[in-house]
Amino acid sequence: MAETPLSVRVTPNPQVLTWAVKRVPAERLQKFPHLDDWLSGAEKPTLRQLEDLAKAVGVPFGYFFLPEPPKEELPLPYFRTIEQSTPAAFSPELVETLYLMQRRQGWMREYLIERGHAPLPFVGSAQPSSSPKR
Repeated sequence: MAETPLSVRVTPNPQVLTWAVKRVPAERLQKFPHLDDWLSGAEKPTLRQLEDLAKAVGVPFGYFFLPEPPKEELPLPYFRTIEQSTPAAFSPELVETLYLMQRRQGWMREYLIERGHAPLPFVGSAQPSSSPKR
């Protein structure tokens, strides 16, 4: 039987593979029975299996071939948490939601500028030293 392009075995970076699967709950990984073998290097996933894994863990397919796992940072300088503690990691859904909202804000800004809308007068009017009542 001839191999199809999607049945070709590939070698993802084991560090990136480990990073990717640690980002999501175990329930999402149940449909990958050979995942432990992939993580140990005993078996290589097919191109199709790695594409499916990328979708399940919410990372771009190409990440699996990076020399090291990417550094993920929230695109916000301040993020409220319980008891002011910073979580060790943020869920992929939260990070994607924040990026999605930033893209939408950028689109809306451009849309309004293109149509000649004036900036809102209250944006940027408050300073950290301003009175809360004001």
